[in-house]
Amino acid sequence: MIRVQSGNADLPAAKLMNALREMKAQIKHASMLCVNDIMMQDVVAKIPGAVVEIELKSDLIRKLNR
Repeated sequence: MIRVQSGNADLPAAKLMNALREMKAQIKHASMLCVNDIMMQDVVAKIPGAVVEIELKSDLIRKLNR
């Protein structure tokens, strides 16, 4: 499960889905919630070839910060 919290500017849901697509993730379920100016996203996904959580996390953060 991936949980992302961010501001609600610049289409954060699209950025997360694009990053997961680049990682070849197979999305099982996704939800998003916006409270005031904060976007919270939960995604259940299988990522082929994923080995270590810290590597996945750093790769996802790098892709989201581009």
